[in-house]
Amino acid sequence: MASLDEVYSRAGGKRQKRFNTGIALFATGGLLVISGILFSTTDILSSLDLGYFTLRKFSGILAGIGMPLFLFGVFTVLPATAYQRASAIIGSSISLFGVLLFWYAYPYRWIGATHDHITLFVVIVYFAGFAVTLWSLFIAMVNFKIRNDPGGTVILQRIINGETQFVEVPKSAMRVVTGGVPETNSVGTIGILGNLPQTSNPTNMSGEDAEIDRL
Repeated sequence: MASLDEVYSRAGGKRQKRFNTGIALFATGGLLVISGILFSTTDILSSLDLGYFTLRKFSGILAGIGMPLFLFGVFTVLPATAYQRASAIIGSSISLFGVLLFWYAYPYRWIGATHDHITLFVVIVYFAGFAVTLWSLFIAMVNFKIRNDPGGTVILQRIINGETQFVEVPKSAMRVVTGGVPETNSVGTIGILGNLPQTSNPTNMSGEDAEIDRL
């Protein structure tokens, strides 16, 4: 089965741009998360004399923004329905709202600073958005797996004059044959029926001329 990168490379156009956008979001989110961790656990920014609370606040905002971007980058690459994409956008937006609440609450309305802190509320909001995005990603991955392993679908790869062509053969256009005789409940070679693109030598489907990948 072709990899996701190969699929988008063959598709080109908008799909290739979506793939590149997903990679950019993934990389940006990862860098933000890593930066937030480094800034809060090392003395990299000690020369700026930002102060303990300002540095922690800055690090938390970077990491908080980075995680939704990280997940949404993965989600952007995967084929998904409009509903799934909308759910991911909503989830990411909720998480970003949680980051905004953190910016408002830290440090004076954070745990340890006052009795009426809103730490728990901020964490719940952020986690709720994160969970929605993660669930949307999970559903998209499951659906992607099912579409690529539907139980009977065949991709016919043909190389004609150096050009590779891919033809998806639906289950309704296939039948299983043994010894050249069609049977309904046998295990043997795959007979492909239906209207396929014609070639100058349609029966020569072996070697370099054709390759059948069962998804």
